Amino acid sequence: MKQVLFSIAVFCALFFNSNLSTLLGFQNNVTTVAFLPITLFLFSQIVKKQIFFFRKRNIHIMYILSISIIILLFKLLDGQNDMFKSILMFSLIPYIFAVYLENASEKEKSTLQKMLLALLITECLLALYERLNLTVLLATEETYSAMNRAGDSWSFRSSALFGHPLGNAMLVSVINIFILSSDLSANKKITYFLINLLALLCFNERGNIAITVVTSIPLLIQLFKKGSKQLKRTILLIGIPLFIGGIIQIAQSDFGGRLFNEQSGKHDNSTMARLEAFRAFDYLNNSELLIGGNHLNDKVAAKMHLAAVENGIISILLDYGIVLGIPLLWYLFLFQKEKLSVFPWWNKWLILLLFYGIGFTNPHLSNPMQWFIFICSYYAFRPKTKNRLYERKHVFRM
Repeated sequence: MKQVLFSIAVFCALFFNSNLSTLLGFQNNVTTVAFLPITLFLFSQIVKKQIFFFRKRNIHIMYILSISIIILLFKLLDGQNDMFKSILMFSLIPYIFAVYLENASEKEKSTLQKMLLALLITECLLALYERLNLTVLLATEETYSAMNRAGDSWSFRSSALFGHPLGNAMLVSVINIFILSSDLSANKKITYFLINLLALLCFNERGNIAITVVTSIPLLIQLFKKGSKQLKRTILLIGIPLFIGGIIQIAQSDFGGRLFNEQSGKHDNSTMARLEAFRAFDYLNNSELLIGGNHLNDKVAAKMHLAAVENGIISILLDYGIVLGIPLLWYLFLFQKEKLSVFPWWNKWLILLLFYGIGFTNPHLSNPMQWFIFICSYYAFRPKTKNRLYERKHVFRM
């Protein structure tokens, strides 16, 4: 019974926190439909004393939860009652779930892995269908027109499950790098990497594609070095020619058009928008700067005449303020850095480079879903030798 409840909780959190809920008629209750099952599941495990907070390996999580509760109290005292749901989804539920996953059974971790792979495949299939038909399935007409207002095929961007192409692209890239870092077979890693790359081309996000490819290459090289003779022969004789042919074909077509289309640079102001994001704090008064507010992202974006603040870290600080937002971000980073020590040091920093590299170039790092996906991907794909901390065994440390 516990396994069934766990599966339902994870499925709802991964798939229903999306446009799928809107399609099913839950547009006013997306958060409830997505996170109520996992909240009830975690509460039941706390009551049954199956979640152990006060352990040394959970020290950073305890700091995250403590700071989140303090932020929540500050927000409520400041009259920002609508921030309760944001804080609950951003840090409280995901990191209580992380404590549970520390002691989850292998069957539960296998279930989590299968659902993440299903999510990746679903994202890719939806994105590919939308790209081939130049339409979107789950997004509203308003979202579709905003994302694809140019009306031409080279600039089309799929919306898949989660609406905005930036959010979708970051999500599949995070899952991908954990797959490449996992104990899965070489054939599965290469297959899922190609699925991820295809999805990214459909989402048509240049920066995300570049960061994903750059951080994936060392892992693919390592995979090639450790591969069997048959795998190496297949890659050399079939894989590389197909890859080169694919690049040439993409460059000559409008698929992934924002990478190569000469009009892209002329009509796209995204680079300037990302630079402009660093001036966000200039538009705040002292109280807003210190405490933050859930309306500040919209206020600052409007002041700068932008659709959004194109920097996830700054977006988080606008929500939570610099007094408590900076410590929260610091302990979120320390949690990631500590947990990723099960990987070789260079692998750990590739994962962090991808997560924060993408996060610095779009506002979706402030979306709770990205942090939840990171947590789920880590526990689903971390190597079986989880007690081996590489940074303690290597001379080079970072």
